[in-house]
Amino acid sequence: MFNPFYYAKSIILIILNQVVMKIKIISSFIIGMIIGLAAGIIGVGGGEFRIPALTYLMGGSMNVIITSNLIIGFFTVLLSFFLRLLYGLAGETSILYGFYLSIGSMFGACVGAIITSRVSDKNLKLIIGIYLTAIGIKFIFEPVLGEVGPNLIFQENLVPFYLCLFGFLVGMISSMFGVAGGEIRIPILVMLFGLGIKIAGTVSLLASIATVGTGLMKHLQMGHFEKKYIWITLPMTIGSALGVFVGTSLAVVMYEEHLKKILGIIVILATIRFFMKNSK
Repeated sequence: MFNPFYYAKSIILIILNQVVMKIKIISSFIIGMIIGLAAGIIGVGGGEFRIPALTYLMGGSMNVIITSNLIIGFFTVLLSFFLRLLYGLAGETSILYGFYLSIGSMFGACVGAIITSRVSDKNLKLIIGIYLTAIGIKFIFEPVLGEVGPNLIFQENLVPFYLCLFGFLVGMISSMFGVAGGEIRIPILVMLFGLGIKIAGTVSLLASIATVGTGLMKHLQMGHFEKKYIWITLPMTIGSALGVFVGTSLAVVMYEEHLKKILGIIVILATIRFFMKNSK
């Protein structure tokens, strides 16, 4: 028996689903563009800020969300790194430092991906949150607190070892939480290894390529991705690419003290993100 109300309801639901899908696609593009802008300016992947958006837009399992985040992050850091090379935002030590960080990061990313579904370490997030808060405050108020000199604790011959060690730790955290780790890595490079923030961003991006790429391959091998979410992942990736183009152009002309303040704000926001996830 023909029921006009049933068919009308079905048509309305189909239309609403299409509208919701288009809104999510547009939102994904805009969010990606905004986060890509920050990535281009500072040299971070922005994964901490994509995760809440992806969680809302996708609504899948956390492992699937992390993998989508890594896909977007990989193309973001790859493009950002080569644009910074093109614009001359790299020093003589960039490739060498990035190489050592990458070695440690790749091993750390493998370990982090393996233990993703086994570890829920609130104390680790608390330590990271405290660290990010302190670094964020330091960078925001550096004119008052004073600048930190280069290589405060590392002898020159031990620098490669410590770069590998820090790369391993950040790579593990990156893979576990689906982030590039620049918010943690850049302050280390600036405060402990004495790099300028622009150069540190380029070094961090090189390490991020290895970190995110390794973690992504491991997650894909473990089946942590669903093709049905490509309509969220793809527009956010495209938006991120556009944001990176604009952000890198701005980084060329910005003063380092301004970049430090921006990084300080970013790491404070990253802290809030860590604590919000910690409270769930």
